[in-house]
Amino acid sequence: MANETNDQGQSASAAGYSETNTLLQNVITEQRKITDDLLKERKSDRKWSWIKRWGLIISFAFALVTSVYGWLQANGWKMPTPKNSVAVVDIKGPIGPGFSEKVNDALTKAFEDTKIKAIELRIDSPGGSPVEAEQVYTELEALRKKHPKQVIAVVSGMAASAAYMIAIHADRIVSNQYGMTGSIGAIITTWNWSVPMDKVGVINRTFASGPLKDMLNPYRAPNQIEAAKANSIVAATAKLFREDVAKQRGKKLKKDIMDLATGEVWTAPEAKELGLIDSIGTVEGVARELGDLKIVEFGPDEKPGISRFFKTAVQDFMRETMVGFNTQQQGFELR
Repeated sequence: MANETNDQGQSASAAGYSETNTLLQNVITEQRKITDDLLKERKSDRKWSWIKRWGLIISFAFALVTSVYGWLQANGWKMPTPKNSVAVVDIKGPIGPGFSEKVNDALTKAFEDTKIKAIELRIDSPGGSPVEAEQVYTELEALRKKHPKQVIAVVSGMAASAAYMIAIHADRIVSNQYGMTGSIGAIITTWNWSVPMDKVGVINRTFASGPLKDMLNPYRAPNQIEAAKANSIVAATAKLFREDVAKQRGKKLKKDIMDLATGEVWTAPEAKELGLIDSIGTVEGVARELGDLKIVEFGPDEKPGISRFFKTAVQDFMRETMVGFNTQQQGFELR
């Protein structure tokens, strides 16, 4: 009996030890798993920490380079011009106040660049102020005299009115197949707010020193004297335009200038047949014709933004509604 009791005790003790050992092993295994997980997590945290740091460094470097590049461009810096290049200067959008200043600045840089062999005027404009157009083509002629380079006008969309006035002062005119050219003439536009003002009981009083000082006042209908004066200005300006076209295009014109100065526009094939343009082609095609020259954009660069949009909107409104005759305020333009 004593031996049986001892054997049972030893057996129970061994079983207890085995269970304890198994439990300890399980605890150790679990601790190792937890430790491994923590190490993996720390490695992952370190990895993401480095990724975040390098991401911030790269983002900051990109922002810095972009800012510096933008500042340099705003101050007139451009990438070095490749040898044997053709400059492309844009005549784009309505020709209004400040237009000639931007275009002439781009033209000056293009003419003075010794690596530029020729200049293309990429035109897409419905026209606008004849004063601004004149300032562009007179500067163009002065620069060409000082730095002899071939100038080619390329109609990429539309060369109407004052835009065509600029185009005819190039050495030749090329147009995209679907480009529109013409609108030779003059027009004065204004508003007449007198009817709605009468309905709401608003009266405009203007005190002028002469019968035409208040000409084209948008708050009343024009009288006969004002209408006659406006028509005479339109006729005189249109005559100057016709004479300039006849002088610049000369024998290339296939019709009498009076038949062309109707204010209409023509497609490229029609314009070529009439002698208003010389050939049909593109900016890239002209560059190849000139000896496979590299195209370099000279602007003028557009600077979009809310302030620019607001400024343009205000200028357009003032030009259409201001009292007193003025070529900018009253929308007096060639188109």
